[in-house]
Amino acid sequence: MHIYLILHDWGDEDSVKILKKCNEAVARKGGKVIVVDVALEDEGSHEDAPSRSRLAFDMDMLVTIGGKERTKEDWEKLVKLAGFKGCKIRRIGAIQSVIELTP
Repeated sequence: MHIYLILHDWGDEDSVKILKKCNEAVARKGGKVIVVDVALEDEGSHEDAPSRSRLAFDMDMLVTIGGKERTKEDWEKLVKLAGFKGCKIRRIGAIQSVIELTP
């Protein structure tokens, strides 16, 4: 199962609901959930252009639709609330990251 740029549109409560459904589907069929979405860096490490773009995405999500971009800690909390064991975040050559959720 693959989710691309969906969760940043939603607040934590709705994102947990979405991820719970994904977790249920994966539990029935086996496999993993792969999320391609923004993962913000820790505070103070926003010097490069991709980092600044991620922050701009965050402001856009907050102001326009009430969603948000998340830090590694935010992702870990969110996926655990949805019943996953954890997540692994991999940076790629894009603003987004690949986030692998472990059922």
